[in-house]
Amino acid sequence: MKKIVRYFLSLPKTLYANLKMFDIPTAIKLPVWISYKTKIGSLHKGCISLEGEIKKVTFGMYDGSFFCNDVGYLNFSENGKLIVKGRADFGPGSTVNITGRVILGNNFSANFGFALSCENSVEAGDNVLLGWDVSIIDGDGHNIIKDGLKINSPRKIVIGNHVWLCAKSSILKGARIGDDCVVGYGTIVSKNFESKNHCIIGGNPARVVKENCSWEK
Repeated sequence: MKKIVRYFLSLPKTLYANLKMFDIPTAIKLPVWISYKTKIGSLHKGCISLEGEIKKVTFGMYDGSFFCNDVGYLNFSENGKLIVKGRADFGPGSTVNITGRVILGNNFSANFGFALSCENSVEAGDNVLLGWDVSIIDGDGHNIIKDGLKINSPRKIVIGNHVWLCAKSSILKGARIGDDCVVGYGTIVSKNFESKNHCIIGGNPARVVKENCSWEK
């Protein structure tokens, strides 16, 4: 019953957003659902692109694993774009601010409190699972100037297939994570681990703490 009520209350905002982002034949199918508790900044035609078999994309439409502030935020700059290749769920209280280009594979699932800030490029493969309060940030948010020049440009983030980012982990600019990896609780990743598959990455600074392992949902 609670789920039905949430979808009913979210219908006006969802319909508005779909009409802003898609042509009318696509919009009336409501491929993207946005919770009535998610605040909307700027949206534009084409800011979300659905590729392959069209499945549902949701923002704040399901309960997280723990109690949380479920007020989220969704915003795209004029050039910001989210490409989804299948199903994607952003948990309650997620903040999504895209000025660059984000590509998500099928079965992307983020728990509550997810923070995504993309200034340049973020890519994630299929079956990526995020715990609560995970951050993916490819820039610094503000410019750092030395001798009149900006010295802190954003850098691309790449996350492989079947990756589990545990709660409170942070994936920062320049980070690359290989397939079938686990990023431990509270880990801060800012280095290239793209060639390290089937491993656990943990610590600060992040390092490979265990190899030749896998994980199951």
